[in-house]
Formats: sequence, C-alpha cells, structure tokens
Amino acid sequence: YKTNKTEIGIDISKWQKKIDFNKLKASGVEFVILKIGGQKELNGKTIMDPKFKKNIEAATKANLKIGLYFYSYAKSPQEAKNQARFIIKEIRKSNYKIDLPIAFDWENWLEYNKFNISFNSLNNIAKSFIKEINSSGYQATLYSSEYYLDTIWFAEDYDNIWVANYGNL
Repeated sequence: YKTNKTEIGIDISKWQKKIDFNKLKASGVEFVILKIGGQKELNGKTIMDPKFKKNIEAATKANLKIGLYFYSYAKSPQEAKNQARFIIKEIRKSNYKIDLPIAFDWENWLEYNKFNISFNSLNNIAKSFIKEINSSGYQATLYSSEYYLDTIWFAEDYDNIWVANYGNL
C-alpha cells in the first residue's frame, strides 16, 4: 500500500509478456525488479531471462528505478558465487544502471532433499552470492516468502531482505 514511507513496485520476467513501462510509470509504479536470469534446474546452466534486455532498456527509458533478481538452484557457495559473477559481468558489459539491490532467489523447497544440503549450508550459499555482489559495488538482498524467512533463513544474518507477501489487493 502506498504511504509516504513506501514506494510501489513490481517484479517482471518473461512470464509477464509485453509490458508498456511508460503506462506502468503513469499508473504509479516507481520501481521494477527484473529477472536477469536463472539456473535451468538442478545442475543446469545459467541462462538469461529471454526478455531481460528488452525489459531493462524499456524500464530505463521510462525512468523507473531498477533492481534485479536471479533464480538459483545453487547447491554450493562456489556455484552461487559464480552466478553472482555472471550477473555482474552481464550488467557491466552493457553498462546497465542498477538502482536497487540484486536479489538471490532460491525457492526450490519441493526438491530440497535432492540438494543434499543443510539449512546452514543453504544460508552459506546465499551469503556467498550476496558477498560477491556486494564486493563488486552493487547491493545484494535475499528474496524469501515470510514462511521460509521464519523457518529456514537466518534473517538476522542479512542486511537486506525482499519479502514476498502474497495478499489480496
């Protein structure tokens, strides 16, 4: 809800199809969190969201603040660190302006046992991603729903958290 202490924003990926970013801005949207890419399933390759380039260029042109997220299946700190490096490389090669944090989005709970990791290990994976992003001069954040933030993630260990809140508006 919009107050004098909040801003209105949405997250966008290939699933949103065609978006008119100028209409978004005119409707009161102040920022977008764009999916830059993700990992194609467990042990899969890192791929760009097919609409990322078009989305970031249109959001920039509409003068919206921009943040990013990466959907990860990382099962080790090194894998998460490599994913962060992939993002940094993509941002820098096109000189994209990123105003808001870059989120680590790990939500593979239905397949969690296949990862063969502990909750402590998962937190170390997230921290590896976040540390690599932060050390590159960008700001990182953890993405989570409230339930997993309360039960899995060590919330006190993170400076920034993007909390998903699925409610009726």
